[in-house]
Amino acid sequence: LGRVDGDKVRVDAWVMSCRAFSRRIEHRCLQYLLDTMGAEEIVLDFAATPRNGPLQEFFRTWLAEPPAGPFTLSKTAVLKKMPLLFHEIAEDADE
Repeated sequence: LGRVDGDKVRVDAWVMSCRAFSRRIEHRCLQYLLDTMGAEEIVLDFAATPRNGPLQEFFRTWLAEPPAGPFTLSKTAVLKKMPLLFHEIAEDADE
C-alpha cells in the first residue's frame, strides 16, 4: 500500500506471506515497484515488530543492519545488490 510522490514511491504497508520470503518474490516486488512507477527512490514507512522479522532481514540486504524505523532506498543501490531473479511478472492487459 503506498503512493507515487514525484520520483519516489512511498510504501506505507508491505504485506506478504512468510512463505514468499526466501523465494526472492520480495526482491521481484521491489524491482517491479521501481520499474513500473518510474521511481528513483522507495521511501518505506517501516516499523520493526516481532512479526516482521523476515521483512527486516530482507531490507538488511541494502542497509547495514535491520531497519528500526522509516528509511529510503535508491534505485541505484537496490539494483546494485539485487540477486539474480527467475520470476516473471505477467500482467493482464484487459484489466
